Amino acid sequence: MFPKRLFIIIVFLILIIGFSNKILAVPNGTGTTIEIEQDLSKPLISNNPNSLSIENNEVIIQNNDSEKIKLFNLDESDTNVFITLIDNANKLLIYKNGGKVNSLSLKNIDISSLIDNLQNSYAKEEITSLKIYGYTLSPKRVLKNYLDIAGNDTNKTLKAKIVSDSNLKLYYSASNIDNMSTFATSSTMTNTWANLSGSTNNGTLTSFALAPSPTTSSGQIVTSGWDGNNI
Repeated sequence: MFPKRLFIIIVFLILIIGFSNKILAVPNGTGTTIEIEQDLSKPLISNNPNSLSIENNEVIIQNNDSEKIKLFNLDESDTNVFITLIDNANKLLIYKNGGKVNSLSLKNIDISSLIDNLQNSYAKEEITSLKIYGYTLSPKRVLKNYLDIAGNDTNKTLKAKIVSDSNLKLYYSASNIDNMSTFATSSTMTNTWANLSGSTNNGTLTSFALAPSPTTSSGQIVTSGWDGNNI
């Protein structure tokens, strides 16, 4: 005969697991970031609900009812565009080339379906580059990702302005803290910030270093002074 006490324990565990799943369940699309780099010589046209199109110098999203909603305009001189879409608190935040240009209600837009349609377009080579993050990016990180695009003219111009002066003595970048292209995060183990100007004036950081172990003897998680949203 099946032990009554064991049966009660199993039922109790099933109820706990089921309850936990309901509490911890995250709705589809919540806290999602979509990055699209698009060569504008490629056509991107779709008539599907929850899809993205570029038509007549406009970036357009279609909602569940196939209603076309303009996200932003393109300039006549644009040859490519970097689009960032962030699902945040029931709103879709829209960035063009690292800067916020619009926001929409997500009431009639399904992010999961949008991602599926974008992935299909990417598989058909209709989209130049596509990245999906399971979390929201900060405005600083959105801008950094845009500036990090290979061949980005804006990035080249900024770098040229920064390093062209022979009298430059200090040049620090949190996306290159050791002059070896290391991007600083909360798990970065260092107390030195490399000076990229070419001189030897490296910075010494206080309360930024991590011990070799990620936890203290009492089990507390140790993090550095970096928050991972640095430019």
